[in-house]
Amino acid sequence: MSAMEIDQVKPERHDIAPDGDLILLFNKHANRPVELRVSTAILKSQSIYWKGLSGRWFETLPVRPDGLRAMAFERLDPDAMLIIMKAAHLKYQGIPDELNVKMLHKIAKYVHMFDMFPAVCTLARPWIQYVRMFVDQCNSTELAGYLLGIMWVFNLKEQFRKATRSIIVECNAVDIDLSRTLIDQSMFDELLAIRHELLHKMSSLIQTRLITPLKQAEKKGKAVCHEDCDSHIRIHMEVLMEAPPNKGTKPSRIVEGLRSLSDDRKFYHNSDRDPFEGAKKPVCIGRLDEVISQLDRMLEKVEGFDLADWRPEAHQAVVWGDDVEPELRLDWPYDQKFNFDSDFELSPRSSASPPPGKVKK
Repeated sequence: MSAMEIDQVKPERHDIAPDGDLILLFNKHANRPVELRVSTAILKSQSIYWKGLSGRWFETLPVRPDGLRAMAFERLDPDAMLIIMKAAHLKYQGIPDELNVKMLHKIAKYVHMFDMFPAVCTLARPWIQYVRMFVDQCNSTELAGYLLGIMWVFNLKEQFRKATRSIIVECNAVDIDLSRTLIDQSMFDELLAIRHELLHKMSSLIQTRLITPLKQAEKKGKAVCHEDCDSHIRIHMEVLMEAPPNKGTKPSRIVEGLRSLSDDRKFYHNSDRDPFEGAKKPVCIGRLDEVISQLDRMLEKVEGFDLADWRPEAHQAVVWGDDVEPELRLDWPYDQKFNFDSDFELSPRSSASPPPGKVKK
């Protein structure tokens, strides 16, 4: 689309405050610019950020032909900001009770950026309940970054602990991108370090208790269980243990693989068992069960991260349903938390100086 065509596209207009004195213009989608008419008086009453947009700085904003001041944002998502602004103006009609995780993550970021917690506090309750349903989905790299970001903003401590543990134990890949969240990437690096150490311990145990005895017996021309069984276990273990040094295999997969192997050997020995042998457990099954038990204990000891270690503690309590979770209240500005080359903007594109920081009383 050419520049002339873009200029001719009529913006999608939402008069959230029909008598409002400010237009927020969002140009993220070239073929769908969005305008929100809002009231600065309402926004200032709920947000330190908007309270700072007053006086000389506000007066330098461009004036439109209709006499309204305008602020333009190039990267913020207009749909997410529409929900937040409707909430701030108590225009709840059309605001969904449930949001997809990606949209909720955007809303969480913008709520934090513009200090809009008072506006969405009530609406956030059903959203938070929705997030709780997805805690176990942190084994998916596509969702993990969004979920962790939401938990960080809304201070969901228990969910954060469960989610970070899930990444260590259950997640397949190691490329979760936290750069678009408020979470320091070093947290994920630490998660990977714990995961790598866990995989190393698991691999060492399997090597010592299962693989090495099989190799030693083979060199001596003997069998731990019997020749066919040893060969089957050795091949299965080689396939199972290919990935752990790469850090890409989830630890829980190793235990699942060993359980599957144990079940297979039990079926094999039961179907081939001489009824006169009695009920003595085959050597291979005994060793497999022993290793599985030790690995289970290793996984049980893995703990998720404490959210308080990765963000400042909040000081205002708010009830998010059955649990009591503190509401996030950090000092403005938050610019050190954001990557301005990504999809974050704190101030509009203006030559004016940014608004002052929070004034301590």
